[in-house]
Amino acid sequence: MPESENLEAIARNRAEIDRIDREIVRLLNERCGRSLAIRDLKSAERLGIFDARREEEILEKTAEANEGPLDDEHVHAVYAAILRVMKEA
Repeated sequence: MPESENLEAIARNRAEIDRIDREIVRLLNERCGRSLAIRDLKSAERLGIFDARREEEILEKTAEANEGPLDDEHVHAVYAAILRVMKEA
């Protein structure tokens, strides 16, 4: 592939990454809204906010859904960060 075609391919891939990043942010905010709704419902029922079993379940389900190229350890790290941030929201 000539250099100019490589540069064009880089630009196309970066544009697609930007689109994916916007979608990830939209989905993270949607997820946060659901988490906040659950927090409110738990509070109304006088239930504890933190559920270690549920967090493990989420980590297991995301590992099961992982088809790569990220390995399960990396998916786990990403979701552990997401769960930590959601608790702080």
